[in-house]
Amino acid sequence: MSPRLAILTGTLAGQTRAVESRPLSLGRDATCDVRFDPDADVEVSGRHAEVRVEDGASFIRDTNSTNGVYVNGTRVRVEQRLSDGDVIRLGAAGPKLRFDAGPAAKGAAPTEERIAVAVQQQTRGLRSALFVCVALAIVGGWLALRSARRADDARGAELEALRQRNDSLSAEIDRDVHAMTGRLAGLDSALASARRESDRLRAELAAARGGANVELLSAQLARAEQKRGAIVAVGRMNYEAIASANGRSVVMIAVEMADGKAYSGSGVSVSADGSIVTNAHLVRDGDGQPPRRIAVVYSDTRDWVPAHVDRVASDADLAVLRIDRSGPFPFVAEVSDRAPVVGEPVAIIGFPLGDRTRMDGSTEAITVRSTLGVGTVSKTIPGVMQIDAFASEGSSGSPVFGADGSIEGIVYGGAPDAAGRIVYAVPAAAVRALLK
Repeated sequence: MSPRLAILTGTLAGQTRAVESRPLSLGRDATCDVRFDPDADVEVSGRHAEVRVEDGASFIRDTNSTNGVYVNGTRVRVEQRLSDGDVIRLGAAGPKLRFDAGPAAKGAAPTEERIAVAVQQQTRGLRSALFVCVALAIVGGWLALRSARRADDARGAELEALRQRNDSLSAEIDRDVHAMTGRLAGLDSALASARRESDRLRAELAAARGGANVELLSAQLARAEQKRGAIVAVGRMNYEAIASANGRSVVMIAVEMADGKAYSGSGVSVSADGSIVTNAHLVRDGDGQPPRRIAVVYSDTRDWVPAHVDRVASDADLAVLRIDRSGPFPFVAEVSDRAPVVGEPVAIIGFPLGDRTRMDGSTEAITVRSTLGVGTVSKTIPGVMQIDAFASEGSSGSPVFGADGSIEGIVYGGAPDAAGRIVYAVPAAAVRALLK
């Protein structure tokens, strides 16, 4: 029977894992074979350690963890051979594991450790029940006291609450009306000015008799029309509708490279069969080699599914992944067919900081939630859209949406000294070219 790891403490206490011919990775990263709770097991690094079997011997290796790997209380510097009954600790105060070299019955843990694990397992339900009873008692007492007070002054409290609510709603409505009035007035004024400029250029173009002047006027008219379109887009930008329509099509991507390094990023599904657009630099190392493993999880779900690289763009930081399971999957159907305009508002949906941001749930029960950011197109040059927004590690591959909900670009990086506030994206034209 294969060697095994018995998990003694931590959120996975009581579980065991077999050590097969393939190295067994330990950590909090989504790609680890033994994944500890990202919120509870804080001593454990994303890729903490790796256990492997070679020529019948078992070894544990510290994979550049923050808090170290300890075997029988001694820190492992690089790699150490394991013996039956060795106690492994991930970090000085992290979870404990026992290495069993043979069948599960062999190499029982020391009595003290087995009792500790058994007590932890057997009393878990009792502790939970006790906590619930105490909480119910506190809540019951509070409700009784509150009920007694309400019996004395219920009518006065109700009237006061209604008055305060009415005053608050009135003030809120006044603020919203004032803000909306100013916003609409500004948009109307800007739109009227842009319309007058377009009409003037159109009249001059009609009166021109040809030559370079016509070419110049045509270019100016095109820019004026783009400006008008951007102003209209500001007026109809509905971030809630964009998130509702497209948020579930955004995915978090976990990548493990051949050298064991792991990264996370974002992507967007563009077809029901599981085609995902992301960045090429996320799925290629410095030598252009593909990852050892790729897994993706759709926003608002908890199931990680395997994927592979389908194709990579030759002239842009773009790649297409393909899910290794049958669909259908949620997807965004529209990729914009127009160039972005400076001043145009956009929405970015992705996973800045990866799974280090708060998610819904813990351990294997995590439901992934994406983050929506808002921004403005601040500059456009051939092949690059610059956005005044926020991005960080994990944002690579995030889709950029325009007011009509179509994809206008894919985030790939930012200015090094801008603290994440200057964001660069590959424009939609390159995305359309890759998907043809």
